[in-house]
Amino acid sequence: MTRFLPYNPDQTYLLPPNVKDVLGENHLAFVLHRVVQRLDLREFEQVHSEEGGVLYAPQLMLKVWLYAYMLGVTSARRLEQRIQEDLAFRYLAGGARPDNWALSAFRRRHVRGLNDVFTQVLEVARNLGMVSVGHVAIDSTRVRGWASRECMGTETKLRRERARLGRQIRRWQQTFNVEDSDENDGMRIPVRGEFYFARRMAKLVIAETPYILSWPKGKSRIDLHESGIGWSAMRTFSFQLLKLLLIILMLLGPAAISLRAQTVVRSDAGLDKIVPAGAMVEKVYGDFRFVEGPVWDRRGGYLLFSDIPANAIMKWTPDGNVSAFRKQIFSGPYPDGVLIGSNGLTLDRQGRIVAAEHGNRRVARYEKDGAATVLADRYEGKRLNSPNDLVVKKNGDVYFTDPTGLSRNYPADAKDIPKPELDFNGVYRISADGKLTLLTKDMPYPNGLAFSPDEKKLYVANSRPDKFWMVYDVIADGALANGRKLFDATQIPGEDVPDGMKIDTAGNIYATGPAGIMIFSPQGKLLGTVQFPELPANCAWGDADGKTLYVTARTSLYRIHLKIAGIRP
Repeated sequence: MTRFLPYNPDQTYLLPPNVKDVLGENHLAFVLHRVVQRLDLREFEQVHSEEGGVLYAPQLMLKVWLYAYMLGVTSARRLEQRIQEDLAFRYLAGGARPDNWALSAFRRRHVRGLNDVFTQVLEVARNLGMVSVGHVAIDSTRVRGWASRECMGTETKLRRERARLGRQIRRWQQTFNVEDSDENDGMRIPVRGEFYFARRMAKLVIAETPYILSWPKGKSRIDLHESGIGWSAMRTFSFQLLKLLLIILMLLGPAAISLRAQTVVRSDAGLDKIVPAGAMVEKVYGDFRFVEGPVWDRRGGYLLFSDIPANAIMKWTPDGNVSAFRKQIFSGPYPDGVLIGSNGLTLDRQGRIVAAEHGNRRVARYEKDGAATVLADRYEGKRLNSPNDLVVKKNGDVYFTDPTGLSRNYPADAKDIPKPELDFNGVYRISADGKLTLLTKDMPYPNGLAFSPDEKKLYVANSRPDKFWMVYDVIADGALANGRKLFDATQIPGEDVPDGMKIDTAGNIYATGPAGIMIFSPQGKLLGTVQFPELPANCAWGDADGKTLYVTARTSLYRIHLKIAGIRP
């Protein structure tokens, strides 16, 4: 006769009062808790304090995310569920229950502090007596690390070894083409070249030499207990340390994750003079909604760009910080998701921002005091469609395109859809004295535009229905003449369309198109294409030497270092 053990899920004391009685005192959650408690997280706290409001403690968020990545949990929604249901997660969260939005925001926010946290974890390992980490094989890529006084000898050598290990791990990241895909409504969006970090970590194997855990002479078990971690816990810790280091690197940054260019397609030998061998595409930042219109401010040393649905102009600085530079470009009501804010951005000769404002259907200049000066919003008494992109000539004239991007972007069932008042899509010039002139209305959907280095030619992209670029001669009075097709990409496969573009000092054209960033000679010969994990919309030259091309691509900002400097406002 079968007998069953007693079962009463309604008993008052279902779990023991001490969680260690359930998990075991050497459970990884307790080791992780002790490690994070030893870290200096003031930089994390500083980021929180700058944002204001009530937020979860950085220690809590860092613990649950690190533990989640160790277990292969990479989704904020899944992590929220685990915190509610898993005892170890509940312990690390201290009984708090952050939702997926808070968890996701923390992961996005903390791209700073990487080196400090990385160094501190190594310091913890050194202080706990780990003599040698040996050779570790991770999918056949070897990372070698050392973390003891006996191996280092001096603090100088210790710092040198930390830096070396950091470089090796970054090279490891590059090799595996890591793409930190952001969640959209809780779902991961597949991206070419993406690999799930936690799954790779699950394949971690010890090769050649296992982790060698030994103790400096004179170190006793009592000393280790005084450090807060006992022998059994140290055995668990030894097998998890390098995993923890790598997870910190992946979770917190670095600010730019290097990706092998998702192929640089070489169409002509002339590309070799532009793209260095082994050029890398770097993801600088992500988690935007739809970014466009980048421009580098040489005076401030930072990049500005539009997040159009977020109705804001964003600012990225080389230290990895991203902040809202200007908010509420459009002040009225609008359906969520509409491309309502600014689009193309540039600078005039005084360093003031000139913006193509979608929702406001105007071109505006932002003065030093923050005020907006309207440069153009009507043509012959009728409202413009939705200015898209612009460029400022050396004499101060502003050239811009005006397709019907705003009205076509509204949902079909939305109320108060903006109606076009003009029956054409035009290319315009605003002269330095403020006069608006229609230059051409022959293009079905004009989009990005750029001048040749001598400003004698104007290149204009056409997005739809056909995909092509036009080139015009710029005559003495600023008008356009002799328009002809530079390159037709209608038959080239790809979802993207001709959009933003920039020119380098040699006259080469860098244009977003169906295949990626398509690079043309001044005569319109396709030299090659740089492909990205996301569809590019625009680009801009940046950094001190002007040789870095920053690319806005849907939800992320990327860059690639090239050989030739670009033309910048």
